[in-house]
Amino acid sequence: MATLLAIAGCGSKDATQAPATATGAAAAADTGSVRIDYRADPDPPRAGASEVQVTVMQPDGAPMTDAEVSVSYYMPAMPSMNMPEMRDVFPLAHRSDGTYSGTARLSMGGTWQVTVAVAQRGETVGKKRFTIIARE
Repeated sequence: MATLLAIAGCGSKDATQAPATATGAAAAADTGSVRIDYRADPDPPRAGASEVQVTVMQPDGAPMTDAEVSVSYYMPAMPSMNMPEMRDVFPLAHRSDGTYSGTARLSMGGTWQVTVAVAQRGETVGKKRFTIIARE
């Protein structure tokens, strides 16, 4: 428990990030004109492979089916624990009705900053930022 608290305390205090929750995505900071919903299985996420599903809806509520969607995970360096920063980006593939999915692999448990990015024709149309706590 002390290790988990130490890891959680090492995160950035960026105002666009919501507090972490043990059950997955916290309330998130959204930017852009699209609505982005994120889910991972298992929930809460664990170190190792997770199936990630993101649903993207246009401002009028219609599913966005022609986007490039990626999920990036970031954990800052923890020099006191001799651990470098970790960063991975996973592209997701469109499945149906604005739902994109793929497999993400977290290298370890702990607090991760997550950014879901949605682009259309090379231009970013939305981002969602939040924090998760992955279990070992």
